[in-house]
Amino acid sequence: MHNITIPDRNITISLPEHWDEFETILVEGSEKFDKSVSKAIHYCLSEAIKTTNGQQSIADCKIKCFYRLAGIKRTWKSIMLEKIMPAEWTTQKNSNINQVAEQTITFLFSEHHAEVVTLNGHPEPVEGRHPEGGRPVPVEGPLEISYNTIFNYFPTLKPKPFILQSIANSQQPTANSQWSIANSQKTIYGPSHMLTDLSFGEFRSALEELDEYFHLANSQQPKAKSQLNRFIATLYRPERAGYQEQLRSETFDGQRREPFNRNRIDINARYAAHIDHVTKTAILLWFTYCINYLQTEELEISGRTISLRPLFPRSARVGHPEGGRPVPVEGQSNSQKPKANSQNSWLSILYTLAKEGPFGSIDQTEKVGLLDVLVYMYDQYQQTQRLKSQSKKKT
Repeated sequence: MHNITIPDRNITISLPEHWDEFETILVEGSEKFDKSVSKAIHYCLSEAIKTTNGQQSIADCKIKCFYRLAGIKRTWKSIMLEKIMPAEWTTQKNSNINQVAEQTITFLFSEHHAEVVTLNGHPEPVEGRHPEGGRPVPVEGPLEISYNTIFNYFPTLKPKPFILQSIANSQQPTANSQWSIANSQKTIYGPSHMLTDLSFGEFRSALEELDEYFHLANSQQPKAKSQLNRFIATLYRPERAGYQEQLRSETFDGQRREPFNRNRIDINARYAAHIDHVTKTAILLWFTYCINYLQTEELEISGRTISLRPLFPRSARVGHPEGGRPVPVEGQSNSQKPKANSQNSWLSILYTLAKEGPFGSIDQTEKVGLLDVLVYMYDQYQQTQRLKSQSKKKT
C-alpha cells in the first residue's frame, strides 16, 4: 500500500499499489464497505477505458482515480479558494497533485507507454493536463488496461430492470406473459476468486464463448456484444432453487449459482445484456488473467506447490494468444485485439480423460472441478517425464 501522510492535519491516506490490494480492504470491511470497494474499482476501470479510447489523457485519468481513492472531494469552498489565491499557488498545487497521482496510481495500465498516444492506429501527441491546468504530461499508446488480479470484485450482479419474456413468447407483454419485470430483477452470481469453484465443463464452455467473442471482435461484427453476453452468462447465473435449504444441508456443495446448463446460456444471457459495459470488461479481463495465472504461475493446491506452465505452450495461453497480446476492450482499435484461440485441445483433453476413466464418462468429467482436472494433468505429465528420464538412463 502507498501511505501518504499530511503532518499539518495528522492524516494518513492509504492507497493500493496493485489491484490485489483492494482485497485487503474488502476482507476487513463490512458488506456495505465491500460494495464501496467494487464501486471504486468500477470507477477506476471506467476512467481507464475512457483513456484507452482517447477521451482523456493518462494524467487526467490518474488524477481522477487518486481523488476517488483518497476520498478527496471538490467543494464550493475549495473552488472559491483557488479563485482567490494567487495563480502561482494554484499552479504549484496542481503540480503537486499531478506528481502524487503519477507516483501512486501505477496499477491501471501496462508499463510500456511513454511519449506518444496512438489513436485509431495513427500516432498523435497528446498532452495530459490537470483538469484545472498544470504541466503537460506526454503519454504513449496503444494503451493496455492492466487489470491483473485473481480476485473477483464483482461476485454478484444486479441487472437493470427490463421486460423479460419467454423465448417462445414473442407477443407484447401482458398480465399473462410467462415472464415479467419482476423476473428480470434477479441477482446473478459469479465464480469464486481465481475460478476455484468452476467445473471443467463450465471452463470449456466459457472458453468456447470467449473464443467466439474474440473472433467477432477482431472482425468488428455487431454480434460481438451479444456474444460477450453469452460469455458472461456462462459464468454468472441466478441463485439455485432451494438455496436456503441447501445451506443447512450436510451435503451442501458450496454452490449458490444454479447448476451449469449449456441450454440455459441464451436465457441467462438476457440478464447479462443489462449489465453495464465497464463491469463486463472487468469480468472479461479478470477471467483471462485468471486463466493466464493458472497457466504461468506457481500454485499452492492442497499443500502442494505446482506449476502448470509445462502443460501450456506460450502460443496456446488463453487471452494472450501468439505472444501475449491484450484481450479486446470495447472501443480499442482493431489492431489491439487478439486472434481467436482454438479450443480443440480442450475437447481432446475431455475425450482423453473420459477414455482413461479417472473421473468417469464425458458427462461426469465435465462436472469435475477445474483444478482437480488440472492437477490430474500435471501428475500425468510428471509421471511421463519420470518414465522418459528412466528410459534415457537405461539407454
